[in-house]
Amino acid sequence: MLLKIPRYLTKLFIPAIVGLILYLTMTAVEVNGTIRPIDSRDIGTVTSFQVAAHGNWETINYIARTTTVFIIPDELSQENFGAALDRGQKFINAGSGMLVARRGSTYYVLTNQHVAPFRGSYVIRTYDGELHQINNYEPAYPNLDRPDETDQIITRFGEFDSQRKVVDGYDLALIQFESNKDYPIVPIGDSSGLGEGDFVFVSGWPYDQEADRVRILSEGQLKQILNPADPNGNYSLCYTAETASGMSGGPVFNEQGEMIGIHGRGRTYDSSHANCIDTSWGIQVSDFIREQEKIEHYRLSKHFKRPPVNPSEFAQIVANVPNADSLRNELNKFNDLIIDPGDPAFQAVKNLVDRYDGCMNPLADGTWRLARTATRGEFVIDINSCLDTIMNLASESKTETVSRSDFESVEQTVAELAREVESLLSD
Repeated sequence: MLLKIPRYLTKLFIPAIVGLILYLTMTAVEVNGTIRPIDSRDIGTVTSFQVAAHGNWETINYIARTTTVFIIPDELSQENFGAALDRGQKFINAGSGMLVARRGSTYYVLTNQHVAPFRGSYVIRTYDGELHQINNYEPAYPNLDRPDETDQIITRFGEFDSQRKVVDGYDLALIQFESNKDYPIVPIGDSSGLGEGDFVFVSGWPYDQEADRVRILSEGQLKQILNPADPNGNYSLCYTAETASGMSGGPVFNEQGEMIGIHGRGRTYDSSHANCIDTSWGIQVSDFIREQEKIEHYRLSKHFKRPPVNPSEFAQIVANVPNADSLRNELNKFNDLIIDPGDPAFQAVKNLVDRYDGCMNPLADGTWRLARTATRGEFVIDINSCLDTIMNLASESKTETVSRSDFESVEQTVAELAREVESLLSD
């Protein structure tokens, strides 16, 4: 029998019901098994960048998928979840980076200096779809000796010369963000062992004005190692892997899945080196390791992940994250979201959508509008749909993971909530 819930209570009950349903279905999720992660070769965009002929491509792609991040510059962090992603995927200056170290709850993202060239706001999207806000504003009233508390959040290893249009020093930047989540760190290899003709793999988020933005892994061969490096940014690796705008700052891997370089320059660069004409360019990781050791508040060598690489660890991490390589599903589902992603309703509904097919459905026009007050009918439809999903999972399981008492507990809790709210309103 349906409860008689006042119209003004429906919005209060949705987060509570969703939370209870999530709790009851945690054991039932085993019935569905693991979800196959989306392979970026399956996505029908920017496929021309992918050769994928090498036998280790799939293995390396697991590592790249979990450690490559998407970096959105400027003021996008001040917008809501959907708007930031929407503008970020269409923003040509958005770039790539990689998780290179962790010290406590502080993560370090390595990218190019030209991806994060100015002090201000940036957003870092990790493989799980989380957005990490970075504020690196210069302090107000520096003449009053106010301490600069953000100077170490982003460290740039080079300086852009606007007149000569070159980077003096290394075209590298190191960005810090805080998180209590356990994110994987890219394995760092030895770039000094590279040789011409070696296979390399570049991971990043290319810009495509005609299609949704997806992360790719591009394969090629090393053409030359410059010594000395090109003075414009200190690039010393040139390779045949096809790249595009937006992949700057992404990792360059060797055949063992170890990061040996930082990509940052495409084929349009006018090179004076005969073997590096119409190639892509990267900076050796050994140069980054040496330069960061010169800065006292870094010296991260003991916090790097060193070989040997265990690809199965990375494969397991993204086994249930099918959207790691694409913003498409996030944008399609939540581009009309007008509530803060920290709201419990956001995470609750997102978990239901991602984990349980058929439990929650969009409105008739295909949108979700999570901040809109639900009608009584819509509330009942959503609850019934989720309860049906739980029943199906329970019936498919060999053991009774969800019992009738569980449903009675849900109904009792809702009734108690209704009585408490009505009592408060009557006082």
